[in-house]
Amino acid sequence: MRVPTDRLWRLTAIIGQENRNLLAFLRSVNPPNAYTNGLLRYAEQFDARINAFRARVPGEDDSRTLELAFQPVRDQAQAIDRLVAHNSLYPTIDRHWGTIRGEMEQVAEAVGARVDSPILPERPSEGTLKSVPQLPLPSGSGTANQAAVTAADEALTALDAYLSILEPKRTPAELLTGVRALRADLTRLRRAAADGALRPLLRSGLDEVNLSYDRLRSRLATAARQNPSLDSFQFHTVGETIERLRRTVL
Repeated sequence: MRVPTDRLWRLTAIIGQENRNLLAFLRSVNPPNAYTNGLLRYAEQFDARINAFRARVPGEDDSRTLELAFQPVRDQAQAIDRLVAHNSLYPTIDRHWGTIRGEMEQVAEAVGARVDSPILPERPSEGTLKSVPQLPLPSGSGTANQAAVTAADEALTALDAYLSILEPKRTPAELLTGVRALRADLTRLRRAAADGALRPLLRSGLDEVNLSYDRLRSRLATAARQNPSLDSFQFHTVGETIERLRRTVL
């Protein structure tokens, strides 16, 4: 099937501009926080992916080729959509991402994406996971505890981004269980840091996080032999954020 490349060029130009507007806003947030810092990293990755896809448009009008090239953009958009949907704290972010979301659906239509493979999931309803727990920041507990809270927020945000791209029907149950166990341990550690817990208690909580992460990594290594897509860059981001969390506690 032939694709209307002129239309696709215009749509991707709008997406690119809106994402640049989103990046400008995120960089202007002062002071920054775990949510805006995490979203900034994902939006920067999205910028690279939409630009790479847009470079493929001129001279290429085969729908299947463009659909496959669009897949990395779609994956990144799904991760961002999960973060934004769970953290409606900034109307400007919601506005820019809402425009991008709408244009992404039109791109999907233009490249003939399969209807059983939606570009973006439905927005989650109440009661679903929150990317950044709505817990108070530490009061009078010192800079170290504040750093642990921020690092835990970043780890939770990265973990939720990874969870958002997993397909429950194709993901082993034990892997999903491992993700949720790690999330529970991170949340407990975050709460302890926010409550001003002393260093020995935080180290004990970190031990639980490390144990859950090692178990999850082992389960992922096994599952990825059957489904390599499970071992995505999003999971490696989780590992990086947990390493930063370790440095704030040890």
